[in-house]
Amino acid sequence: MNVHLLHPHADFSPETALPEPAADLINDLDLARIFDAMASGDGFVRDVVERTVMLSLEDPRVIRYRQAIMQDALSNPNAIRRLYRLACEALERRKRHFFFGVTTRFPSSILHESAELLTTMTEMLRELKGEIGRDREVFEAPGLIEFAAMLDRDLSEEYLATLEQYLADLRRRDNVVLRARLGQGLKSAGYTLLKRTKPEGWMDRLLGRGPARYTFQIPDRDQGGISALAEIRDRGINEVANTLAQSVEHVLGFFQQLKTELGFYIGGINLADWLGERGYSLCMPDLAESTAWTLSFHGLRDLGLALTTDRAVVGNDFDGRDLSLMIITGANQGGKSTFLRSLGQAQLMLQAGLLVAAEHFCASIMTGIASHFAREEDPTMERGKFEEELERMSRLVRATRPGALMLWNESFQATNEREGSDVAQEVTKALVDSGVRIAFVTHLNAYAEASFQENRTDRAFLRAERLNDGTRTYRIVPGTPTETSFGIDLYRQIFGRQHVLEP
Repeated sequence: MNVHLLHPHADFSPETALPEPAADLINDLDLARIFDAMASGDGFVRDVVERTVMLSLEDPRVIRYRQAIMQDALSNPNAIRRLYRLACEALERRKRHFFFGVTTRFPSSILHESAELLTTMTEMLRELKGEIGRDREVFEAPGLIEFAAMLDRDLSEEYLATLEQYLADLRRRDNVVLRARLGQGLKSAGYTLLKRTKPEGWMDRLLGRGPARYTFQIPDRDQGGISALAEIRDRGINEVANTLAQSVEHVLGFFQQLKTELGFYIGGINLADWLGERGYSLCMPDLAESTAWTLSFHGLRDLGLALTTDRAVVGNDFDGRDLSLMIITGANQGGKSTFLRSLGQAQLMLQAGLLVAAEHFCASIMTGIASHFAREEDPTMERGKFEEELERMSRLVRATRPGALMLWNESFQATNEREGSDVAQEVTKALVDSGVRIAFVTHLNAYAEASFQENRTDRAFLRAERLNDGTRTYRIVPGTPTETSFGIDLYRQIFGRQHVLEP
């Protein structure tokens, strides 16, 4: 049995290694806060959503497959939560069974313990089938419909009844019936466990009916004879015991996979609940058909900020086609970094099949997402800040493919304006010419102005909005690069106007 709720043709593998830029992305885009909200206190869900989001999808068919299931999950959250709890309960019963049971290397014990546990798992499979059967009429996603159909096919009532009968026989600890043949040296070989027949009644024994049988009895104190019989019994049931143990592992693996894949959708439900309680809009993002960088959104917000502040988070709008470079300039503390984080978060959520914190969001699929944000000084003092920036950028470039998105926040600013602008210009040109897309928040005014003067249609220029009195609206709007970041506004806020020399 296969789950296939995260991919139409494969089970999700939580052991898949995360891409190299993942650690920096989690830190730079404030993703840990988002994952915590999605987990809502469930450590298992926390691990699942982090790994699933960071392993971005690139196939639009798989993304839409997930989106359809997520839409069903949001429309029927209680149904998905019940299925998740059922998978958790099945795995908990496994733990309780092995805690009280006896696990040994002897086939007879393996057989009994496996039969007991498989009986429990059969009950859970029957409950799972009934649970999803009750809700299947409300599901519209192909993935959930096929999952319900798979349970019907593989777990028919006749199959479950037969399985339960066999398990009832195997759980009995009384006599076993074996068949064997004579092997080399007149030793018994080819042991086979036989199905028990109906026990012989007293009338059969009285009338002498039934096949002739030859028996012998071992004295109570004949330990050698008892051990020999036990060895014969273990030989006869060894193959069945191993097969049954493998069946148990298969069923347990199924419930573990079901818990894992449902955990992703539980995270999506939790996130929607968190944002809904705060009054923010969520949307199922659209996938742009064009292979060129298309980006269009309305009311896009920083998820991490929306989850932690009581103040209203400002949304931003944008509409661009055939882009290769986006440069964001403007006033200090005007919302540029927040905007960049919201853009990266939305792209990751889209490519995971999740909702986006916006009223509308549409973007092209990227072959990867990486971030390069300014860092603090190296505490070991073994290298300068500019050297650290260049080394980190070098690692990112080596790990980046054409069609990827890079998010830069105040990169190359650990040196002087001229040198930083020259480096930014060279690195940007090389990457853009290689097919990489870049969104760059920068105070390198010479670089931004030189890029603007090239007058290329594949570039977008945005800036943090500032009113004439210095007020920041925290909106990012289309605009030409500014020659200043208006640091004087911050000085006035701290020291007051009386300390500012007006021109």
